[in-house]
Amino acid sequence: MLLGKLQNKVQEVMDEYPWYKGLIDGEKTNYNLQNLPLMSSKTLETFYYNQPIDPSWTVYRTSGTSSGRRKAILYSEEDDKHYVDIKTKLFGELIAGSGCNRALADMGTGHAANTALTIFERLGLENSSIPFELPIEQHIEQLKAFKPDLLYTMPSILDHIVYAAGNPREFGIRKIILVGEIAPPEWQRNMAGLFGIDPRDIIDTYGSIEIGTIAYYSHDHGRYIFADGIFAEGIGVQELDEEVRPLRNNESILVLTSTVRKMLPALRFVTYDVVRDFRPVMIDGVEQQSFESIVKRVGQELKHGEKISLYDIEQVVYRHIEDAIIRVKVKNNALSIYIMSKSVKPSIIPVIKEEIRECIPEIGMMIRNHLLDDIEIIIVAKGESLASGHVKNKKLYYQKDKAKVDINIQGGILSTIGKTPLIKLNNLFQNSEFEVYAKMELLNPGGSAKDRPALRMIHEAWKEGKIGPGTTIIESSSGNMAISLAMICQYLGLRFISVVDPRTTTTNLQILKTLTAKIDFVSDPDPETGEYLPALD
Repeated sequence: MLLGKLQNKVQEVMDEYPWYKGLIDGEKTNYNLQNLPLMSSKTLETFYYNQPIDPSWTVYRTSGTSSGRRKAILYSEEDDKHYVDIKTKLFGELIAGSGCNRALADMGTGHAANTALTIFERLGLENSSIPFELPIEQHIEQLKAFKPDLLYTMPSILDHIVYAAGNPREFGIRKIILVGEIAPPEWQRNMAGLFGIDPRDIIDTYGSIEIGTIAYYSHDHGRYIFADGIFAEGIGVQELDEEVRPLRNNESILVLTSTVRKMLPALRFVTYDVVRDFRPVMIDGVEQQSFESIVKRVGQELKHGEKISLYDIEQVVYRHIEDAIIRVKVKNNALSIYIMSKSVKPSIIPVIKEEIRECIPEIGMMIRNHLLDDIEIIIVAKGESLASGHVKNKKLYYQKDKAKVDINIQGGILSTIGKTPLIKLNNLFQNSEFEVYAKMELLNPGGSAKDRPALRMIHEAWKEGKIGPGTTIIESSSGNMAISLAMICQYLGLRFISVVDPRTTTTNLQILKTLTAKIDFVSDPDPETGEYLPALD
């Protein structure tokens, strides 16, 4: 990146996000990229995702696949313009000389889908689109009716189109541009054969809601080349300052700086994507940054993902099965690979298993050391559906052992919560035509009905993976809810902090201390109301 552009970018980020000055020496006039802080998910969570949103901005949301929460990503009018300009220029170069006149966007929601038709119009293409939520049969009907020369779609959608279509060649597609999941070379070659086109006519693009268009696959170089306005770095796990497993020698974590993105602090943005063979190449006499492939994601939100390379698994499967649709599931230390195909032969399954063990040494080692059960390959029968059941869905997913969670959280004293007796009130309602009962909630182990909601909150958070052994729970309560939470946390090995005010009774404080809760006093009331509760903020 040119020094002048970097200095301008740092100043732009400081102007738009004053908190960034606190991360760097904001009085400098010359900055070195490597000395600037990484824009990690933790930093963005602290300063960016929860900021007030201007109504004039466009808001896009992440899928939530990794974190379980859809995060708001902001675009200004200028950002949207840059996004469309860069993509229009790139698509124009990718389809130059192809003779494409009609383009169909068949993809999900989000930035790429929302801008596709605008880009096609700029390129002078007759265009149409189809929502991914529609049944696959309607996708097929639209392809037959519209007969696009250019199809802009996602690998997971194309998988389903091929499986449902009698003969994909009948669509007459000349060119396919992909977005979304990275498409392995073996998969691209298989798809080209099924559609009757040259492998070079399938072009994979890589982007994200946060950054926009990032890179495209060059068949001439066999590598992904970065798009205009992007400067990339490949860093090691030791630079990330997070608990991430070591990578292979030729792998690095991709970090991006965008010179055109404004409504995101896109200075050394950590993608958490692991790329192989990150290095510059010469293109038309100009050195450009590139990488061979994206193999997986890492980070605090993807604990298991650090062990599993979906890219390598797909490469092996597509080498043997050209029309495979793949889903990979990790559950209870078991790796299951689901394959839907019209041409798979059972005899190839042992070969695929062995090749996966060999190409991903971490998996083979874990199996040999009994840390991971042997790979299970399941052939999905015709008429059955893959996990999640939509045309667009993620290919790698994890399931927690819910049965194990229930045993852990509902055993011992916790199993008595809610099992309080009913007492018929005969004396009080002797002459009534109704029978009246009293529920003896004081017989909950914590002494009140608050045991019930306290357990439910902990239970649900535990099931969702938001908390676990060692988590600290903080609650602004000094009464029954605090006692209930303190009891549950003590049993589960969680740390509990009760934020209380001077009006808390001595008895409750003694009970909380007995249950090993930490007491945090708020001694000064809110100056405007004289109450303690507003002061807790």
